[in-house]
Amino acid sequence: MSRVRHLVDLPDLASARPYAERFEDEPGWLDRAGAWVFERLPAFPRADERPDAVLARVEPFERAMKLASDGEIQARARALRGRFRRAGLAPELVGECFALVREAAARSLAKRHYDCQLVAGWAMFHGRLAEMATGEGKTLAATLPTAAMALAGYPAHVVTVNDYLATRDAHEMAPLYQFLGLSAGVVIAGMKPPERRAAYAHPVTYCSNKELAFDYLRDRVAVRRRGSRMHLALDRLKPDARDDRLVLRGLWFALVDEADSVFIDEARTPLILSASVCGDDERADCEHALDCAAELEAGSDYRLHPGDRRVALTDAGRARIADWAEGRPGLWRSARAREELVHQALTARAFFRRDQHYVVADGKVVIVDESTGRVMPDRSWERGLPQLIDAKEGRELSDRRETLARITYQRLFRRYLRLAGMTGTGREVAREIRDVYRLDVVDVPLNKPSRRQDLGACLVRTRAEKWKRVAAAAERLASQGRPVLVGTRSVAASEELSAELAARGVAHALLNA
Repeated sequence: MSRVRHLVDLPDLASARPYAERFEDEPGWLDRAGAWVFERLPAFPRADERPDAVLARVEPFERAMKLASDGEIQARARALRGRFRRAGLAPELVGECFALVREAAARSLAKRHYDCQLVAGWAMFHGRLAEMATGEGKTLAATLPTAAMALAGYPAHVVTVNDYLATRDAHEMAPLYQFLGLSAGVVIAGMKPPERRAAYAHPVTYCSNKELAFDYLRDRVAVRRRGSRMHLALDRLKPDARDDRLVLRGLWFALVDEADSVFIDEARTPLILSASVCGDDERADCEHALDCAAELEAGSDYRLHPGDRRVALTDAGRARIADWAEGRPGLWRSARAREELVHQALTARAFFRRDQHYVVADGKVVIVDESTGRVMPDRSWERGLPQLIDAKEGRELSDRRETLARITYQRLFRRYLRLAGMTGTGREVAREIRDVYRLDVVDVPLNKPSRRQDLGACLVRTRAEKWKRVAAAAERLASQGRPVLVGTRSVAASEELSAELAARGVAHALLNA
């Protein structure tokens, strides 16, 4: 069962869309049953993806590349464009391209790809997730598949987890792309649409998963009313066939760094593109809903499900809401509207607490990230919840947000015609990544044998004893002149450890939210 389709066959799949992307077809029951069986079989590396087979594709071109001048290397890069177009992504051409990129990196960056990086690059080029240990050079390895895709004429997106990494990697690798006659753009927060469009116009674009997702959502909104086949056909008759409303050129190839974080940890986070709607004054309705919610009784009128912050109204609760709304104007005459409003009022009262889930700063309610403790002023709840919390806190109501488009990272990345990733910790979630994204995880061998020593686990009875052991170990290592970084799972834990280190007189820095 093949999980990867060749790019040379993919443009036809996207011909009915504003730009290239994969259709989300739902497989039949027989296909799902077959996939369930095959996905649970152990994933053995294909013969052409074993390290020796990959190196055998690249090494025949090594000597010629080393003897060539800079001008000859650059001429070969230009020639590869036409050869890729004529022959497709043939393995022998990809092997030659990897040898060329390797030599170009040695000359432009003074960094030569190790054999293990060639293996990782080959796996990612063919739509796999490469698991590379920390320090093995994922950033440099990523240039192999992205440069090959760009030379073949396909837009390549390198997706990182934040703007800093996107900017850093793009600037560090820029000399290599320039040497090959390519260029790398970078998309970060705060850029205007023309700047974003220019960045995505580069053969290679570095961006964060968040910026990419919202650029895609804005493109969807832009073509929502002009996405039919007739509109697209008419648009192609223009002298400049590209729609100025779009910033992306399509979802051709994405290489996702820290793929386990993006594909698993944030996979189902809803990404919502919205616009402010200045409607009539809602304060009276919000206050009435909160008053009604205060009169309802838990258990008989509604049930709470704390696990997913869900409120379920009972038939008795709906009847009490109907009685309470008797004679009230506006939305209270609609059963669906009033029940939705009271439902959100119950949610606001039961599950959202000040200084835990949100803070009030400068007279406004601001969401707090519970895992980090950081405020998130650019985020908002949906379905009227912000206005109800504003009313609960006695603040001026914020504008209601109208949802224009929404997606999850899971759905977004499955729309790429070819998807790849790299991470240092992919084996633990390999089955889930294979099930959801149809990406096999390839374990890339180390460049040198590991010298790490596993000293095993130490079990203690109490938290206080645990921190004493950790502090003692940190003190011992620091006295040897070795830097020590201790990671904890919460702010409270970091402060407990800090107190223990301070009691021992160990100089240290505390970094938390």
